[in-house]
Amino acid sequence: MEHSHEPRPRSTPYQVFLHLMMMVMYFVTVISFVTLLVQYIDLLFPDELIGYSGSYDSIRMASSILFITFPVFILSSWFIRKAFKSDPSERHISIRRWLVYLTLFVAGITMVVDLVQFVNSFYSGALTLPFFLKLLTVLVLSIVTFSYFSWDLRKEGINSKVAKILTVLSSSVLVLTLGVGFVLAGSPAHQRAVRLDEQRVMDLQNIEYEVGNYWREKNTLPTQLSDLERDIYYFQLPVDPETKENYTYTATGPLSFTLCAKFSEDYEPVPNETLPQNPWAYSAGNFCFDRTIDPDFFNSGFKEALPN
Repeated sequence: MEHSHEPRPRSTPYQVFLHLMMMVMYFVTVISFVTLLVQYIDLLFPDELIGYSGSYDSIRMASSILFITFPVFILSSWFIRKAFKSDPSERHISIRRWLVYLTLFVAGITMVVDLVQFVNSFYSGALTLPFFLKLLTVLVLSIVTFSYFSWDLRKEGINSKVAKILTVLSSSVLVLTLGVGFVLAGSPAHQRAVRLDEQRVMDLQNIEYEVGNYWREKNTLPTQLSDLERDIYYFQLPVDPETKENYTYTATGPLSFTLCAKFSEDYEPVPNETLPQNPWAYSAGNFCFDRTIDPDFFNSGFKEALPN
């Protein structure tokens, strides 16, 4: 008995563009979302040995990506659903089925690998709360991805009401997650102030190094910062990155001096109780660091650098 098969519609360049855009934006959104949650877990539950192993830059980058990729994903999905309403046969184009099955494969492999890591961590005794939360995050998102696309593949279409509910629900979760990032990492204005303060600390560290070199060569401290600017050994004094004012230097003894700068925010230490206190910790406002030259350190370093 011969079976009649309806020919599947061919994929047009426009359809390929929309489906590739939707899937790529979905994967990038999910990866950024997982990255953001992992950073939150590391920040809220730092490892006792290494403290917060992440980076506020990672939170900012993942949030920035989500701000762009998620709306693009929603928009491309809306165009695809609109095309399905006009021509339901487009649900059966090859590019869509290939991409959906590829997504199901990736989600399935991720779930298997995640469960293997869970069992391995259980046997090795490394199943800490942060690690468990990270595995749970990846597992839940993999299950959601697999369930949604397998369900969508079996259905002839998602009605507009369900699509709106899914869009509102996912958007609410995303906005809530990004809001947590604003609370933990701070607003853009706060982050700008923190980065300016970090630059001030780097400038003072460079000045401290040059003061040490000056003492090693002349066996005395400079009377003012302009003494560090020399023609043979070029060094340009840094200035405050925001106000463009000079930093303050004062010699307080034969081997001691202070370096001062005006900071915008209080220093935020990395959450780790095992690390020693940062010698460059500061408070908002005009803050001075007391520094002392170590003659043995500079003299020994200088002798090692001399040719035999």
